[in-house]
Amino acid sequence: APAGAAPAAGQAGAAQAGAGQAAGSASRRSSYYVAGFGQQGACRVRGRGQPTGDYAERWGVSEEECRRLCDESAACRGLEMKTDRRVAMQRCELHRWAPTHTLPMPGFLCFVKA
Repeated sequence: APAGAAPAAGQAGAAQAGAGQAAGSASRRSSYYVAGFGQQGACRVRGRGQPTGDYAERWGVSEEECRRLCDESAACRGLEMKTDRRVAMQRCELHRWAPTHTLPMPGFLCFVKA
């Protein structure tokens, strides 16, 4: 999604990305690996008809906070961080479909929840 944009249209269930949180899961720490054979970039999904996937956006959160949000959600299968220090922008995407690869783009980090 472009910088400054609201959540992309057509993201079925994006508002439910936080659904499925288990009680007491705040202390659970998931492990993550880099999507796309270790090549950083924007998260992408093959075979779902929507290459950017299905996700909810959170603005102004750190990578650590983004991981915590994903950890707390059973529906979260991966996350993308976009940081642009020139404009003090941080965006977290909580992906409901596990990212399968990345689109190389500077400033983007894509992780799959293990």
